[in-house]
Amino acid sequence: LVKLDISDCGIGDDALAMLFQGLSESVTPRLEVLNVARNSKANEDFGASKWLVRMFNHLKVLKSLDVSGGRDRKTTKSKLYWSLDLKPFFKNLKDTDTSIVTINASCNGLKDTDVNLLINSINNRSTLKTVDIRGNENVTSLTAKRLMAILK
Repeated sequence: LVKLDISDCGIGDDALAMLFQGLSESVTPRLEVLNVARNSKANEDFGASKWLVRMFNHLKVLKSLDVSGGRDRKTTKSKLYWSLDLKPFFKNLKDTDTSIVTINASCNGLKDTDVNLLINSINNRSTLKTVDIRGNENVTSLTAKRLMAILK
């Protein structure tokens, strides 16, 4: 398995945690592209964030990770519905040897403090080229510019 896309399945945080756990315990990890966008409900915590960190530490060949969140597409004026707590993942990036090139963390309810944690963790990481943080309304343009500068 080299590419897995289960975006927009609405499986929830508990099933996402089981997926991450299974991937973190795989014997011969070859997964390069993982898209789990819009699967974990906001304010739901059944361990997906913890298992995301463990999975990421195990999948050394992972190049692209999409953990974007978003609003419910069935209504026009809805609050953030899909999101995943990415603070543990951002913090872990500092100590992980990985080949990650792209991370999509858009529409996850991130704040400046979260993105600053990411910036501090990826400082001098040569493989990471793109981090999408669009749609995170509590991230200021100054913080977004700092992130762009570090990725160049």
